[in-house]
Amino acid sequence: MKLKVEHFYSPDKKRIYNQWLFSLIAAEYGSISQILSFGMDRYWKQDLIKNLSVLEPVVILDCACGTGDLSIMLSTKFSTSKILAIDLSHKMLKRLVHRLKPFHAVSVVLADVCNMPVPHSCCDLVTGGYVLRNAPDLKGFLFSVYNVLKPGGQAAFLDFSKYSNSLLHQIQYVLLWIWGGFWGLLLHRNPQVYGYIAESLKVFPDEKMLETLMIDAGFESVATRKYLFGMIVIVFCRKPI
Repeated sequence: MKLKVEHFYSPDKKRIYNQWLFSLIAAEYGSISQILSFGMDRYWKQDLIKNLSVLEPVVILDCACGTGDLSIMLSTKFSTSKILAIDLSHKMLKRLVHRLKPFHAVSVVLADVCNMPVPHSCCDLVTGGYVLRNAPDLKGFLFSVYNVLKPGGQAAFLDFSKYSNSLLHQIQYVLLWIWGGFWGLLLHRNPQVYGYIAESLKVFPDEKMLETLMIDAGFESVATRKYLFGMIVIVFCRKPI
């Protein structure tokens, strides 16, 4: 499928493109995440888990879980928690199921992050790896997260960060396109497969606007941890009590 501008502006078309893209790369997702991040992806996810302030979450929702890195880490850290891992790609979830061990209390559900299959105010913690950029409707997703969290509940998201400075963003775009495009061309004969990362940042809000969107959705205490010269960020936020 060819990447088009409308895939970023139409939630329905973005949802269809994401379904196609992540089904295409499901088999290599774990390894390519490490390659594209120079081996840092796992460290960033571990740091997300390490810096959570929630102590004993009863219910955890992992959005756009992919092949389950965060879900498995969460299950290991919070052994008594019920974890629901949702993703739009059946092939991604199939990979996650194969990785799960008996002691991992993770339930796997095929679902859209903008239409979460959980009641309001039922989750103590919501997480997501690279879900903010890939959500078909970012504002809708943030409101959905807010709705499913209990008062006082926490959300934590790992993703690429868009520089507020236009020159830095242009440099970031070129670097990501070259690096992602190379691996897309090598593995799929299509540079857009991983060049998509750079393209998605074109329409993604910068760090200041993202914080504004979160506050507008109702969150408080928005905090960030940055990595790789500010190109990667973990965003922590909380639903007011």
